[in-house]
Amino acid sequence: MLALVVVLTLLASLCNAIAAVLQRRAIGAPEPHELFRKALVKAVSKNRLWLIGLWLQFLAGALEVIALYKGTLVLVEPLLVTDLVFLLFILHFRYGMKSGPREWMGVIFVCIGLSILLVIANPRGGHMQYSGFVWTITGGIVAPLMVAGVIITRRLKDPSLRASVGALTAGISFGFSAGLAKLVLEQFQTGIGNVVTGWALYAALISAAVAIIASQSAYGSGPIAITQPVIEMSGPTMSVILGITIFHERLNATTLAILGESFGVILTVLGIIILGTSKRIIASEKQSALLNSGDSEYAPH
Repeated sequence: MLALVVVLTLLASLCNAIAAVLQRRAIGAPEPHELFRKALVKAVSKNRLWLIGLWLQFLAGALEVIALYKGTLVLVEPLLVTDLVFLLFILHFRYGMKSGPREWMGVIFVCIGLSILLVIANPRGGHMQYSGFVWTITGGIVAPLMVAGVIITRRLKDPSLRASVGALTAGISFGFSAGLAKLVLEQFQTGIGNVVTGWALYAALISAAVAIIASQSAYGSGPIAITQPVIEMSGPTMSVILGITIFHERLNATTLAILGESFGVILTVLGIIILGTSKRIIASEKQSALLNSGDSEYAPH
């Protein structure tokens, strides 16, 4: 069962990585005032690259949902950061980026860090938390963060800061959406009627839509080498918080285990930062015309 969850999650990560490259290329570099608007998604929806990326996002979402059905939030969501590793391979083999020791060190750190974290933590357990009060409090905390992210992103002038804040907003949205999806899956075990008549399914759909719009705006805010690492860190962090606090998923919490888990987290974060700040990845993005291709600037195909 564990192997199946890992394979499904890695396949979802691969789909996310390909989708990110295609959608970043399709979106180009819109003006700040165009970010976080439905018009942005509507404009690029005529672009074949963006549409392919969208379908890959849906496929990734479906694989993630199946993985969540079989596993826990604390296991599945951290594994999704491997799409940054897949991104490196895509840039290397598809766009001819010459990966150096720094890039491969980042890959090694992410892979070893995640392995250490998940093996030592051994995430398990959890149960449905349907309490409307709990989710109202959670939504009351998350929603203002998302709104603040939208407002700040549209007002920032610096592309790097705008990309970082936009990606943070997207990551929080994806993490919250994953938590709601987990709730819907657990409700499903009690009967389809409870899913259809409950609020969780519709909240999950709305949250997923917001996450997609936010991610497109993040891709349009700045280089993918900036947006992806921030999404990779903020999304799983939000999901893990929900998994532990709301679904009561359990981790090994002895002193030795916490030290090992902390080491795994540090290695993973270092790997993400190393990959995200790689000059080769940033240069490869520009050289491969991810910002200035004929497919960008909402060009329909």
